[in-house]
Amino acid sequence: MISKKTILQKNVLLILLLLFSTSLFAQTDNHAHQKEQEPVRIKKHDLFEHIMEWEPGLFGDFFFFKTPRLFLKNELRNTIQVSNENHFKTFSFSQNKFESNLQGLGSIEHFYNQVRWDADNKIMFDLRAGLAIQNTIMNPDIPNYQASLFASIEYSFNDRMSSYLYGQYLTNPVNKPDNYFDPFMHNNSLFLQNEIGSGLKANFKKAHLDFQIYSIYGTEPGNTNPVGSRIRIGF
Repeated sequence: MISKKTILQKNVLLILLLLFSTSLFAQTDNHAHQKEQEPVRIKKHDLFEHIMEWEPGLFGDFFFFKTPRLFLKNELRNTIQVSNENHFKTFSFSQNKFESNLQGLGSIEHFYNQVRWDADNKIMFDLRAGLAIQNTIMNPDIPNYQASLFASIEYSFNDRMSSYLYGQYLTNPVNKPDNYFDPFMHNNSLFLQNEIGSGLKANFKKAHLDFQIYSIYGTEPGNTNPVGSRIRIGF
């Protein structure tokens, strides 16, 4: 049984998260340090943009790939991302909204503030904090509200190739009991997860390649999944 103190703490945290998310796109009149407002960019990922994601599966004990699977990612996923960016000399700040409708599986809404720091034209730091709202077919009426944190560091070898390390953390749902468990969302890479990984990016004229190795981990100590991999190709 959940104590009244725990319920009160969760309600307070939920209210703060809702206030945070609704303020992401609030307009302000303070442009003292900005010469010109960047336009709001709306990007819709169509079927043949970032379409192919090749998942070799999980590494075994000797780090061999399983049988590869090739599929069209956006046959299941329809995403819209809105970004409002303010650029300075070495820093950029953006407020973002990411939506993903997984047809017949669930949905994701992710509101987050993002700060990027270009340290010396070769090293880029990326920090994000926000609110994730996710649900699955197991619980379609009451989505999970989770605070999210993301950090990454990227090193550019040249204009065409870079490597990066990243980590992502999501709290337990603040609007659900402590023992809440959704078996469909648990460790499902289609949804936002606690995740650490690294990757390699390459640009070839109009083609963009992103190879990533990652691991989804649970909130319990020692609960770590085997390593998986992704390949994203965009045009």
